[in-house]
Amino acid sequence: KAVYGDVSILANMTGASRTEGPFTLANDGFLVQAPGLLAAYAEGKNGPFGFIVEKKKGAVYAAPSAEIFLPLPETPKHLHINGEKIVFRKENSGIRFILPSHSAKYFRFWNLGMEF
Repeated sequence: KAVYGDVSILANMTGASRTEGPFTLANDGFLVQAPGLLAAYAEGKNGPFGFIVEKKKGAVYAAPSAEIFLPLPETPKHLHINGEKIVFRKENSGIRFILPSHSAKYFRFWNLGMEF
C-alpha cells in the first residue's frame, strides 16, 4: 500500500485474489482512491472486472451479466448503465449490481451514471 497526499494505492502482488474488507482485489489487481475518484481491477463472483468512478459517472469493464461490487463512499439514489436505470443493493460500504445481459459475451465497457 502506498499513500501520496490524498491518493491511496493498494496493489495485489500475491499471485491470487486478495480480500480487503468488503472488496476483493484480482490477481495483479489494484485499488486507487482519491477525493472524487475510485479505480480498481477487482475480483467478482463471475471473474475479474475493472472500473473507474469519478463523482457521478464512470465505467465498468466486464462481461455481460457480471455481478459487480463498487466500494462507494456514498450510496446513490439511482444507478444507470448505458443510460438504462438498473437495480442495485447497498452492501457493506458500497453497492452491488448485475450488468445487463448481451448476446456478445466478451468483456466490454459499460457507462455508469449515478444520481445522489
